Amino acid sequence: MTFYRFCWWLAYGLAVVLFRLRVEGRCYIPQSGALILASNHCSNVDPVIIGVAAGRELWYLAKAELFPIPLLGKLIHKLHAMPVDRSRGDRSAFLAWTIILQDGNPVLIFPEGTRNKR
Repeated sequence: MTFYRFCWWLAYGLAVVLFRLRVEGRCYIPQSGALILASNHCSNVDPVIIGVAAGRELWYLAKAELFPIPLLGKLIHKLHAMPVDRSRGDRSAFLAWTIILQDGNPVLIFPEGTRNKR
């Protein structure tokens, strides 16, 4: 079992117990091939909940400021997060994202670029 899958099962169990997560419409998410999931970003747990709901390994864009944080940076890197510098047009993040999609992997993005608590 991969580290991602282990964390997925752990997050799934917590989401079901703590948030009473129920997923509807998972059948509309292809089980293979590239895709872009775009979502509003209301909470710090959004990537985890959406990752659990999607039912497949996702790659994420995350603000670059998270990666230098001890433990958190290593954890999100192992869970397929890619840093993006939101203060400028981050061409390197876009190129990495393109390669991941070309390899047939799904990417989760939050187009708002930050949490919107409304």
